[in-house]
Amino acid sequence: MMVLPQPTSGRPGRPGPPAAFADVLRLGRPQSHGSLTVVPLSFWSDRGPRYETLATALRAGTFHVTEVSAGGSVPELRVINEGATGVLILDGEELVGAKQNRVLNATVFVREKSSMVVPVSCVEAGRWHSSGHEFAGEEYVVHAQVRRAVHESVSLSLGAAGGHRSDHGLVWQEVAELQQFAESPSQTGAERDVYTQRAGDIAGYLDAFPLQSGQHGLLVLRDGEVVGMDFVSRAGGYAQVHAKLLRSYAFDAVTRGMSRERAVGHGGKGAAGQKGAPGVTGANGEIDEGTGLRPAAALDRSRSFLGAIAGLPGRSFKSPGRGWDVRYAGDGISGSTLTVGGVAVHGAFFAAEDGRGGGGLVTADARDEPRMAGFDRRRRNRGLEG
Repeated sequence: MMVLPQPTSGRPGRPGPPAAFADVLRLGRPQSHGSLTVVPLSFWSDRGPRYETLATALRAGTFHVTEVSAGGSVPELRVINEGATGVLILDGEELVGAKQNRVLNATVFVREKSSMVVPVSCVEAGRWHSSGHEFAGEEYVVHAQVRRAVHESVSLSLGAAGGHRSDHGLVWQEVAELQQFAESPSQTGAERDVYTQRAGDIAGYLDAFPLQSGQHGLLVLRDGEVVGMDFVSRAGGYAQVHAKLLRSYAFDAVTRGMSRERAVGHGGKGAAGQKGAPGVTGANGEIDEGTGLRPAAALDRSRSFLGAIAGLPGRSFKSPGRGWDVRYAGDGISGSTLTVGGVAVHGAFFAAEDGRGGGGLVTADARDEPRMAGFDRRRRNRGLEG
């Protein structure tokens, strides 16, 4: 069901398989809470190699993450898998400790009984001293906008033959602006500190979107518009990352809700013209008052998003671990899949905020598009615009 053709060449940058898996994803019943609507995604069956997730492997004590050396290297970490099963680490999963907190630049499949170096981005710009030898995992995938910034800058780097490197300046800017915007300062500039201070606001979303039987992924709409989706190839693996992924999108929704409240407080109308409104736009009859987007409308928009993905061509780049990192861009969407043995074991896709293509392998100016509603004034305030 999820089998994709192998790339035709081992040379990075070759054409990759189309995102045809989107045609076979099944959509579950949408559920809404606050400004978010979540549509469960599933396949008919599990496919591909077996693996453990990062959290499971860390708890088992068979997986270790350290600096690459005593001196460390900001864009790299070493992972050691002592287990008999491969370990799947998703892009955006945060690792805390050692010299500074990092997030994975790309999804990586770490072979069993192996050690390797993985590409990462720093999300704690104000610390470079040890807080322990090994890293610990976090309960969430990084804030959706920070994650998207990492994803798009890595895609641009791959397209320029620069490997799986991110634009650290851009990532640090995103984290700094998130702290300012969420009114959650951090002494070390840690994205994690912002999450910790907003965890109570995020918790309600977990209860609203429980894991469904046989679920392989989720497609998320915010204020009635698709913002992104994730899936993994095995339902058991998805069950272990469901809450992590939800927290990423909920974190985004909470900070945007603060933007709406602040705009109203300063005399603006917010996204929907009144305080606390979900800000959903669309034809009459698409919104149930107090519950967000109606299921039929959510499904229509979800199908349109999957339809756009299904026709996207990809470009294949050798993953730092096992398999191929296939990057997609077009129709206001950017995304990637990690394919192992021809099977997409993880996929993540993001809708561009302004519909310009979502960065990735299209235009370099994607790095300059607005990252978060309510941040329009940021460059003027910081003297970055003439």
